[in-house]
Amino acid sequence: MTEKIEELVRPVTGRHNTFIVEIEIKTVQGKRSIDIFIDNDDGVTTELCSEISREVSRVFDGVDLFQKGYILVVSSPGIDRPLKYFRQYKKNIGRKMSIGIKTNGGTEVLKCVLLSTGDDEITVRPESGAERKILFTAILKAHVEAVW
Repeated sequence: MTEKIEELVRPVTGRHNTFIVEIEIKTVQGKRSIDIFIDNDDGVTTELCSEISREVSRVFDGVDLFQKGYILVVSSPGIDRPLKYFRQYKKNIGRKMSIGIKTNGGTEVLKCVLLSTGDDEITVRPESGAERKILFTAILKAHVEAVW
């Protein structure tokens, strides 16, 4: 079902220069609840989410995908969701992050500030230590921290 929803939503998000980060489907009060998390390189506004939501609703209604109705929520991922795509890092430069990485000896979690992004790596300053470059392929999970 997620793949079908993504197939239907992708043209709408593309027209608005956004991309799908994640789609969650759950049941709420007997109806399907579809949460679509979108992002772009400049930041997602509530107006943009509303516009995309209206367009996606028209698409869903046109294909009659949900027999008992549905609840649609379109929003930005917010800081509680992990960064999924490399392009999401650039707009978070200067922010505090928690990053889980693969190391030679296993895994490590860094509390750090994101300093910059390159072609396939990021540069961070851990809360205790010198600047480090981390390949994107070594990142297991990363998210912006509200506070340390």
